[in-house]
Amino acid sequence: MDTDKKRALGDNQEAKETQKATFKSESKGEAGSSSEVKVAMSHSTLNTVATLEMCCYCFEVLETHFNKKLDKPSPRFTNDSYPLFVTWLIGDNERLRGCLGTFTSLNLHKGIKNYAMASAMEDRRFSPIAKHEVPELSVGVSLLVDFEEGANYLDWTVGVHGIKIEFNCGRTTRSATYFA
Repeated sequence: MDTDKKRALGDNQEAKETQKATFKSESKGEAGSSSEVKVAMSHSTLNTVATLEMCCYCFEVLETHFNKKLDKPSPRFTNDSYPLFVTWLIGDNERLRGCLGTFTSLNLHKGIKNYAMASAMEDRRFSPIAKHEVPELSVGVSLLVDFEEGANYLDWTVGVHGIKIEFNCGRTTRSATYFA
């Protein structure tokens, strides 16, 4: 990492619908300085699927893009296949800066790399992330697991379950996704 200090937070909720890890940059230092990583993991008994290494990899992919590095980052996590989303937040109040993903299972190495860049640069709701914003960013990787059909539109709990909603509006299908 190219910042003085980083804080990593792992999040493994009791519900397994979305397993997520987040990594937050706290430095306002210059690129090229050394980094320190502090880790705090939740005390849940579930096995964590999403890992801090996945979040670090998102920052490495973005750093490689901005610094036009020739040597590409090497993932240090499993290459299993999952549906996934990458979410970039900015600032102390963690405003959404970009979030894209897929419900199609992808190998994690390529999927996280592609969606780290796509959510940073191609989310149509936002302008592309600029290099000067990186010190204020945090990133979350959400791996979607254990899908189940709901009995009705009320069959989910906010803060526990993620939900994918699809409905037809004339000839157009609309959809939305919400995470726990």
